[in-house]
Amino acid sequence: MEDAANRIIEHYERHALAWDADRRGAAWIDKPFIEHFLGLLPRGASVLDLGCGGGSPVALHMTAQGFRVTGVERRR
Repeated sequence: MEDAANRIIEHYERHALAWDADRRGAAWIDKPFIEHFLGLLPRGASVLDLGCGGGSPVALHMTAQGFRVTGVERRR
């Protein structure tokens, strides 16, 4: 199992910058899911965004809606 996990991490590390650029330039297809999630929380709530990448568009949107966002991205 550890070998598989390491391969996933290595794959992500190789492609993180390209994935982040694509994410910023593409349509935001998971926005309805994020909106549903935010609708369950009180305004001003703290949100932990795991695997946030560069924070765009999700974290930027959440902060614009008044949420306090902490992003965590694994970097080597």
